[in-house]
Amino acid sequence: MQIVDLENGIGFYKRCKMSTNTTLYFLRSSEQYILNKMLPISLNPSQNIEFYGFTTKDLGVYTLVDNILAGAVWIRYKDTNKHPILNIAIKEEFRSNGLAKLMLEQLFKEAGNLFESIEVQTNKELTPFFEKFGFSHSGGSLLKTLQNTKHENIYDDYGSCKWMEP
Repeated sequence: MQIVDLENGIGFYKRCKMSTNTTLYFLRSSEQYILNKMLPISLNPSQNIEFYGFTTKDLGVYTLVDNILAGAVWIRYKDTNKHPILNIAIKEEFRSNGLAKLMLEQLFKEAGNLFESIEVQTNKELTPFFEKFGFSHSGGSLLKTLQNTKHENIYDDYGSCKWMEP
């Protein structure tokens, strides 16, 4: 399901030097192959992604640039965790152009309606990147408090031409 069509959007791709053929999609359980491709290059490659999306406690988005899978961000909540765990993967050739920001901002909006906070386990090199998004130190990881923001529910007044690819 397409979330953002940057070609017809508000110009985010121009500010972030993105291709006009960049699109953002919700990550569904039927797209397990996307996580399988992205997990080896992700922040936490040992994360268990088996049966991703079979519960409402899994949430993620991915990006295509010129119809090429460029990156994905996702969270998983398991009863053994205090907070949902964030994972992110951007292919090297698509890094440093705003894709992570685009995906994280959308994920935070959606996750804020489900969770109070999310956690990321990262290394010292990436800590400043996550701090820019409001993460702060909590034990051995970083924690972000989410805002419950009201935004348009895609299921209200659903029109396939509005949300799906032509």
